[in-house]
Amino acid sequence: MQLHEHLYALGQRLGRDVFDDADGFRGALDDFLDEDAASTGEINLLVDAVRLGALRSMVTTLDSGGDVLRAVEEAAARLARDRGSADLDGARWALAALGYGLGRVSDPDVQRYRSAAAPDADASSPAVPPTVLPTVLPPPSPGPQGWTPPTAQAGPGPQAPQPQPQPQPQPVYSPAQQWGPPPTPGTGTPHAGPRRRSRALPILAAVLAVVLVAGGITAAVVLTGGDDEPSVDPTGESTPVNDDSSPPPSTPTTPETSADPTASGAVNQRYTGLADLVTTGTSRCQEGDPTSGETERLECVIDAGLLQLVTYDSQADLEAARKRAVTLTAGGRLEETDAGTFFAYEETDDDDNPLQAYLYWDDVDSLQSGRYDATAGTDLDELVTVFESTDPSRAYPEKPSSQELLDFASQWFLTSKCERIQTLVDQELEENYCDVNGPVEVYLGRFGSRKDFRDYRRIALGYAKTDDRMLRTWNQQEGDPPIGALYEYTTDSGSAVRYWDLPGCFCYAEAYLSSGSYDRLENWWYTG
Repeated sequence: MQLHEHLYALGQRLGRDVFDDADGFRGALDDFLDEDAASTGEINLLVDAVRLGALRSMVTTLDSGGDVLRAVEEAAARLARDRGSADLDGARWALAALGYGLGRVSDPDVQRYRSAAAPDADASSPAVPPTVLPTVLPPPSPGPQGWTPPTAQAGPGPQAPQPQPQPQPQPVYSPAQQWGPPPTPGTGTPHAGPRRRSRALPILAAVLAVVLVAGGITAAVVLTGGDDEPSVDPTGESTPVNDDSSPPPSTPTTPETSADPTASGAVNQRYTGLADLVTTGTSRCQEGDPTSGETERLECVIDAGLLQLVTYDSQADLEAARKRAVTLTAGGRLEETDAGTFFAYEETDDDDNPLQAYLYWDDVDSLQSGRYDATAGTDLDELVTVFESTDPSRAYPEKPSSQELLDFASQWFLTSKCERIQTLVDQELEENYCDVNGPVEVYLGRFGSRKDFRDYRRIALGYAKTDDRMLRTWNQQEGDPPIGALYEYTTDSGSAVRYWDLPGCFCYAEAYLSSGSYDRLENWWYTG
């Protein structure tokens, strides 16, 4: 029996009102379910859906004739936000499972969300390993060794890399793959911005090489006595140096060995478009098999995971690879410029343990990209630390970057108090957390399209309608841009919330006041 079927049986035995009170529901689950029927994370998620009002919101939508899937999606978005998590798939599954327990959601719809949720969404089903990245074993000698590819599985995460046979005795990470992913706000310490790029090392290396070559030529001339001087053998007879008839030397000369293109110094020189010291953390990279549109692929094992470096045939090939790496599902941090793109993604479980993390950046001029993939259990902060130590060409985004978003927010508070976070909402281009004034906290974000912007506005409108709040507007302008929306609602934890937006830039803000009245929040909104 699957977990949602247990919930239906629980409602039959104890009555459907068992889903009304979070504490009573938790006690009923502990008494009713076997130990192996659900994990602690699943139970916490289900109970939070009741405690934070997400289930009540979904039922209200259904009672008013709303579509089942739309009701689940909107309630799940609210649940994820109130929990401070971007695990939307898990939230959707939880709401669908509870809806099944109430007899309001069908089994196929529960299965739809269960297949996209975390692998432990139903402990009674055969266990499926989570989508995690390979485990890196410390190499016994310089060079990448011990990379164990993960097992591929279906789900919303990235395509898992597949192993391919190699002539080397140790397995390598297969380059023929499609990268893609997904989030909680960064909980680690703030990251220092990357240092200004320095070209001193490449220039110094070039000068040193010239000096060494010149010194070698001078030494050769001195030792041979000059090109035009004859050599003298032990018999006292002279022999021209360039005489083709002279016998070969008794000891054959060894031809000069060419430089190793996978050594750190050589790789650093070729990939200065990405970073000055891109191989920081590894002594040697390994050549991979370039896929279509690639001229070179290198794989470098580091303590935190795997670094892949790629050079492309054309800008179109680079942009195609970028689309596979950059996803706008919740959990990402994106920065786009004409020179190149930066994107970092992190996914955690219900207990904020890292499930997946990767960091991608590229450079248009050099037609190159780099990508760090974390080993299992390694979080994004560790990847960022390695990334910043390479003196990269792209900066890790710490602050709001959209000028339109900054202009919008500056009407109420100082944007210097805002910090970028991993996005909590699907299709967001960026999201920021702003600790602006006393007890007021603001989430500030923007979307890339009018449709995504309006979809999120409808979620906030639904909260306000559920709480019987007045729907208002601000920025009373006619024509384009349209009038901004202004809604209020209360979370089940007691926080008063004010939502407002600006359609012209697809920007929105939500101010939370953990304790206090709507009047206090309104006064802050008008005074800034």
